[in-house]
Amino acid sequence: MAMSVTVTNPHAQAVTLDSIDVSKSFLSGFQVVAVDPAPTETYDIPFTDQRSWTFNHEVLPEQSLSINFELKAVQAGHFSGEIDVCNPNQDFRTLYADVLVLDREPSNQ
Repeated sequence: MAMSVTVTNPHAQAVTLDSIDVSKSFLSGFQVVAVDPAPTETYDIPFTDQRSWTFNHEVLPEQSLSINFELKAVQAGHFSGEIDVCNPNQDFRTLYADVLVLDREPSNQ
C-alpha cells in the first residue's frame, strides 16, 4: 500500500520540511517498507507516541514535495492516527490517516 504526503509551499520564500511524524496507532497495522525520498534518520518520539522521519528538504516558493511511504499490512483491522508535517520552527500541519485492512497481505515465505 502506498501513502503519499505532499508538502506545498505557498510562501514567497523557501521553507524546510524538517520531519513527518506518524502516530503509532496508525502504524500498528503496518510495516514501513520504504520511504522516498529517503529520510536522513528515523526515531520514536515517546512523549507523543509517534514515529518520526527527518528529511531537511528545502521546498521552494510555490513548489511541492511528495514523500511516499510504502506500507505493508501486518494485520487486519481499522488503523487511524495523526500525521504531523513539521518545519524546523516546529510549526506543523496535522493530517489524519484512516485505513481499514480487510486481509493481511500474503507473506513472501
